[in-house]
Amino acid sequence: MELSEKKEKAQFHLLLSATRSVLTGLFKSGNPADRELAAFYRNNRQCGSRDRALINSALYILLRHLGWVRKLAGKELSSVIESGENNYTNRDLAAMLFFALAVDGTAEMPLKLAAKFIELPVPEISAFSRTERAGQAAAFLGINMNFSKEELLPEWTKKLLPADYAEKILIRPPMYLRVNDMESTTAELRAKDIKFEEVENFPQALAISNPALNVSTLTSFQNGSFEIQDLASQAIVRFCNPRKGERWFDPCAGAGGKTLAIAEAMQRTGTVLAGDIREKVLLELKKRARRAGYPNIQTKQHDGRPPRGLKPFDGVLIDAPCTCSGVWRRNPGNPWILTPQAVTGHAKLQLEILKNFAGCVKTGGKVIYATCSAFAEENEDVINAFLAQDDRFILAEGIDPFTGKKSSGFMHVPENSGCDLMFAALLERKK
Repeated sequence: MELSEKKEKAQFHLLLSATRSVLTGLFKSGNPADRELAAFYRNNRQCGSRDRALINSALYILLRHLGWVRKLAGKELSSVIESGENNYTNRDLAAMLFFALAVDGTAEMPLKLAAKFIELPVPEISAFSRTERAGQAAAFLGINMNFSKEELLPEWTKKLLPADYAEKILIRPPMYLRVNDMESTTAELRAKDIKFEEVENFPQALAISNPALNVSTLTSFQNGSFEIQDLASQAIVRFCNPRKGERWFDPCAGAGGKTLAIAEAMQRTGTVLAGDIREKVLLELKKRARRAGYPNIQTKQHDGRPPRGLKPFDGVLIDAPCTCSGVWRRNPGNPWILTPQAVTGHAKLQLEILKNFAGCVKTGGKVIYATCSAFAEENEDVINAFLAQDDRFILAEGIDPFTGKKSSGFMHVPENSGCDLMFAALLERKK
């Protein structure tokens, strides 16, 4: 066997191991694919940059087509995979990869390796539509089967999501940057031959066409000239419209992407208090704030209720924990581990969080409730339930950052925006 063949074989076995590991973690532990893949790389230091590029490409193509892969595999094999067990053969796994890669048609090398492993020629798929390509790819495996776009997502989600949402998960969104220093950032991107585009209506945003690119090694990132932040998240902060010198509270801050954006929007004046129940994420936020040189960010851990002694704020951003159905294009395996009961459970928690923290705003101040969910049960339904219970608040007009037009109080990220789907509601405290 030639050395190159040995390398190819070793590379494909790494792909099989990574795919098996991610599927097991996804269905057994409920962890998103990116977390499971990061753990795989930590445990397999032999994976070089080329290995990772091939694995990332092939694995996410399989996950985006997982609805069709499940159908192709049949009930028995699918039930084994979705039980979190891994007692299925490498040949079965290779066939599933072969199918998804053939349907997608954008990853030539892993498709070649998969075809070689299952001893089939590299297929030439001639069909124009993706559903037709799926039928042809199945035929290469000796299976006569038709596919529909609706099968790309669980049946129970159909009535709850936009009609064409299943198609959208097939397209990986670009990486978006929120830029503090446009001159130095764009200069370095050009010097590194990294392709980027400006974003209409968002003068501080850039879109990087290669979402797998590691931009954290760039000098302009390390000195705080830009942050990695999806355009939808940037839009939420624009919808908040924080002003110079104000006091804001971000009680569900997490690692603080929106906290940093609020601090920047206030021209690094005033105060942004970032809170969370997890000390670890607040420590990460402190590091990010120091790196970018924000003097107006403070942090405070809490137990899910407002800490004592807080003075009323000009604004409160409640970026509530949610099902993350709006970011399924970035974590495409997640639809298959979500249940309707989980959506309802999140909605109950979201309403509780909103009731707990909305009162932290002063009279005349504003509360922005936001999720990265596409389900109305977590969005409008939560707001309507809250307003029915608390007459101190009303829906208030805001400016939609995507259109520049007035919003009636709700903001939905446009489905054709090319970024994550997010929802926000703007409330004003009247008494």
